Amino acid sequence: MTADWQKPGSVVVSQEADSCVVRVSGNLHRDIDAVGREVMARGIRELAGNVRLLLNLRDVVTIDSWGEGLLVDLIMDVVAASGRVAILEDPNRPYFLRGLFADLGDQGEAVLRCTDEAKAKTWLGEARA
Repeated sequence: MTADWQKPGSVVVSQEADSCVVRVSGNLHRDIDAVGREVMARGIRELAGNVRLLLNLRDVVTIDSWGEGLLVDLIMDVVAASGRVAILEDPNRPYFLRGLFADLGDQGEAVLRCTDEAKAKTWLGEARA
């Protein structure tokens, strides 16, 4: 493991058109320092009111069941509000988020898993129609 494995990652939120874009990077696991863990958790939980969410996970370095649980809760809140979530993953690590997708199960047309940001944005835009 690298020397910064306990350093918390970051959650950057922006608004693009009618979609909320969330970029998660770095470490998202229970062993990051307690303050960093709480800041990340609070930032992610506050996003639950969105109905079109682009969740960019390409730069996540480490994730465990705690991090997956935070993301699954967020995604399920959006789906429960009849929203859509596009999840961008690193095309070079297709199995990296397998636990997250296993926990999500089949959400039908509400969740898109992809590696192409333009495709994800187009798909989210179709939700307006």
